[in-house]
Amino acid sequence: MRDFEEEYEAWSWLEQEGWGLVAIEPPDPVRPGACKYYFKRQRPPEYLTKASTTETHATVKLERRERR
Repeated sequence: MRDFEEEYEAWSWLEQEGWGLVAIEPPDPVRPGACKYYFKRQRPPEYLTKASTTETHATVKLERRERR
């Protein structure tokens, strides 16, 4: 079990471990404000360790030219 100080820290750890959010159950009428979050493993753990060191991101810059 892991304990996190902030929600952002917990979400970041889940993403690093390969878990992705698949559903959010709305708050229970009996306990307002308590949502349930469902996660699913997105990639096998052995793939994550290899991909994390070689991962690259490509961006494409789009330019719009206006005709006069």
